Amino acid sequence: MTESVLTSIVIIGYGNVGSHLDEALSMIDGYNVQCVEHRTLPFPNTNADLYIVAVPDDAISSVVSKIPQGKLWVHTSANFDHSAYGACCGAFYPLQTFTKDKSVVWQDVPIIIDTENDVLKTELNVMALDLTGRSAIHFDLEQRQTLHIAAVFANNFVNFFWHIADNILLSQNIDFDLLRPLIQETARKVMTYLPEQTQTGPAIRRDKNLIERQKELVKNINPHLALLYRILSEDIALPTIDSLADFGINEQDVLNYEDPYYGNTTH
Repeated sequence: MTESVLTSIVIIGYGNVGSHLDEALSMIDGYNVQCVEHRTLPFPNTNADLYIVAVPDDAISSVVSKIPQGKLWVHTSANFDHSAYGACCGAFYPLQTFTKDKSVVWQDVPIIIDTENDVLKTELNVMALDLTGRSAIHFDLEQRQTLHIAAVFANNFVNFFWHIADNILLSQNIDFDLLRPLIQETARKVMTYLPEQTQTGPAIRRDKNLIERQKELVKNINPHLALLYRILSEDIALPTIDSLADFGINEQDVLNYEDPYYGNTTH
């Protein structure tokens, strides 16, 4: 353990992030960690060195209002703006996907910190070193938000695409396990190359005949996915709006598209 003055820690929130932080910090000599549900009031320790608020963004303000005034606290959000809360706070954002009961290799997790408090910045960097063996990365709010958007595309959307793939396979009673080697190889490539260097498939080859056939197949399985397939294929192959017609996409169709869940998403 690196020498730290913030050894008494209360983690507020026992969800995916809070539970993993609790487990990891509790295993490091020198840290005295308590973890409580954010609805537990009053907090059991009102004299901790640091409070880590690991709750959804819309609950952060309510939680921090219960933290004793003048105490140091950080949230674990990429998007929360803490600038109006004074000099005693900051962000401690681990860039990773967390699932309860699924172990985390902390040595592989980048820690993003954001605070204007020099003492807190130093101590958060110490905590990052203790957790991961690496120094923290200091980002401001806009950088944190940009990183999170990229993570949504790289992780959340990709995982949802696997869900779509599973549903497509289920339409013909095909086991998702057949795709796992392909998924693993795709992930291995991106660890070595930039994504644009490894793109494959009918869209990058501009195979319009195959794209048309697959578009109809997708439409028969789930009409909602047809436009998604068309737009993604067009973006991969010809990233200009002038080329939409080459893939049977009318620009006005995109502008007027009504998503069944979110309505018109272009306005």
